[in-house]
Amino acid sequence: MLLVAITILAYNLVPPTIVNGQINQDELKDFYYNLYGLISSFMVISVFWIFSMNFFDYLKAPSEPITLVSITFFVLILLTPITTVAELQYRTWQAVTVLALLQIVNSLLLISLWRYLEISKDFQSKELDKYVMKKIYTRLSVIPLLYIISIALSFVNFNLAVIFPVTMIPSLIFVAKVFNFKEN
Repeated sequence: MLLVAITILAYNLVPPTIVNGQINQDELKDFYYNLYGLISSFMVISVFWIFSMNFFDYLKAPSEPITLVSITFFVLILLTPITTVAELQYRTWQAVTVLALLQIVNSLLLISLWRYLEISKDFQSKELDKYVMKKIYTRLSVIPLLYIISIALSFVNFNLAVIFPVTMIPSLIFVAKVFNFKEN
């Protein structure tokens, strides 16, 4: 899934043309939108990939609900680059909201997978104790929170709303450090 998404990201990255020594400004702007979309989407997809791979480490054998939710999750992840670039091209709060809702749904799908695994002990390859689940739920709650904030920011400052989700990785690192500090 990660490789497919990266391929989709890189496919849209076309350098601007140069005519008579001048770069086409519209193409340059599109290039920067696509470059930012590539970097931003790669970060988001990577975070989701890590959380999903961690889930599969605890999964002994998939059931039908796990398979259906996982397929839905992976298909929606593939929409990340498209919605990210659309957000930059349309530059509206509606475009920010579409991307944010997509990532909120992806987060909720992952949370539901973890919850199902927590309840269905027969599918666990190793035990999920309360500490692990608290850590997972805490970290997974960061993603929808960042996107909800980005929706609110889109009404005030579009550029800030677009950049805000890129803080996902530093935010997750911070939450992990705080979580580990409180537990020790």
